[in-house]
Amino acid sequence: MAVEVTGSRYTCRTNYLIAAACIVFGLWFLYDGWFNDEFIQDHMSLDEVTNEQQPNVDLMINRLWAPIFCGIVMVVFVIFAIRLKSKKIVTDNEGLILSNGQKITFNDIRQIDKRFFDQKGYFSIEYGPTGSTKEIKFDDRTWDGLRSLLDEIVKQTGAKSLAETEGQKKENDNAAEDSNGDQAKD
Repeated sequence: MAVEVTGSRYTCRTNYLIAAACIVFGLWFLYDGWFNDEFIQDHMSLDEVTNEQQPNVDLMINRLWAPIFCGIVMVVFVIFAIRLKSKKIVTDNEGLILSNGQKITFNDIRQIDKRFFDQKGYFSIEYGPTGSTKEIKFDDRTWDGLRSLLDEIVKQTGAKSLAETEGQKKENDNAAEDSNGDQAKD
């Protein structure tokens, strides 16, 4: 069964809200710097050489630098939201196809660490040939529908979770200690 996981709508909306807040603050700074007469008068200083009113640093920031900064931050968050909206992970009968085009076959998946999925909303998989394994983390703040992806990976791979692997390791360590203890008695 094919499963498709898309970029998180929550994170996308949050990025758009931050961009909207940047627009509001940028316009507020522009208003104070150019149109709010009371603010302008409070932030003018007398130049001792020319004896003219000159804008102080606060007024210059409100007129130029703060709106530019807010505009740049707004553009960055809109780009992040658009990029996240177009991301997706697809599973087919052979493996995972990530949003960057990378393919991870189910045979290459060695281990699934899903211990923190229910509490913190993320899991990671270890994949690759033996000796050169890589790890990738999937977070529910970045992806919508991770539960179905995790279920599909577990079903298709039959890979052991990290908790099962650690449990077997502890059993093996305990068995080794018991056999060492028996040898020491002899």
